[in-house]
Amino acid sequence: MSLRLPPAVSVPRFEGGYQPVSEYTDLALSQTNQARNVIYAINGALEKRLGSERLYRWRLENSTSAFTWSQGRPITGHYYFEKLGSTQTYHVVGAGGALWNYNSNTANTIATGLNNNTNTYWSFVQLQNPSSVADDIVIAANGVQRPLAWAGTACAVFLDTFTSASNASLTYSVLLHNKERVYGIGVVDTTDADASVRVFRTIFGSDGLADPHRFGENFYVGGASKDGPIRNAAFLDDNLVIYKRNAIWKFLPASGGA
Repeated sequence: MSLRLPPAVSVPRFEGGYQPVSEYTDLALSQTNQARNVIYAINGALEKRLGSERLYRWRLENSTSAFTWSQGRPITGHYYFEKLGSTQTYHVVGAGGALWNYNSNTANTIATGLNNNTNTYWSFVQLQNPSSVADDIVIAANGVQRPLAWAGTACAVFLDTFTSASNASLTYSVLLHNKERVYGIGVVDTTDADASVRVFRTIFGSDGLADPHRFGENFYVGGASKDGPIRNAAFLDDNLVIYKRNAIWKFLPASGGA
C-alpha cells in the first residue's frame, strides 16, 4: 500500500535560520539547531521539503493475458496528479515505453509506443487545460518524444495536436512551470546547431489565459560557448537558474535578461 505524508509547510520570516550549536540555550530568537528535511531559503527562512509517496511496485509491465509485475520495466518517472476542483487523484508513471495511470493494485496505460530506454527519465508539469478553463492537464516530456498531455481520462495525446500549437513538436528533456508559463529545457532540434543551449517558454492567448501548447518565446543561454550544453534548470523564487556543463546562469523572466 502507499504512504501519504501531510502537505509541506513553511515558516515565514524565520530570519535567524539554522545555527550549528549543540545547546538550545545558545540560540537567539528566530533560530534553531534542529532542522531536518528542510529547504533553506536565501533570506534564512526554513521550508519543509515536500513529502513523498512510496509506490508499492517499482516496475510495471502490461501483458496480453494478465497484468504482471515480475517481468516489468523500471519506473523512470512519477507525478502525483491532483486535479484542481476535484477529489480525484492519479499517479502518472513512466515505465517500459509507456505512461501509466497507476494505483497500488492496478495500472492502465494512457500512452504506449514510447521510448523504452531505462535511462530516459520523465519530467512533468501541471496547469490549466487550454481546451477547457475549468479543467487542468499534466504535461510530460522525456527528451526523446514530443511532449504529451493528459487530462485524467482516456489516453494521453501529443501536445502538438492541440489547436494553434507552436513548437510543441520539439523534444524537451526538462519541463518547468512558473507563473502559468511552461519552460522547455534540453531542446533537441536538428535544424538548430545551438539547440542544446536554447530555452523555450509558452505564451498567453488573446484572452489573457495561459497557452501551455504554444511555445512562442525562446532565448539562448550563452550561445555556442565553452560553457557547454544545458544540463538542468530549476526555479529559485522568481529566478530561473540554468545549469550548463561548465557554468551556472540566472534568468529573471520579468526583466528578460540572463
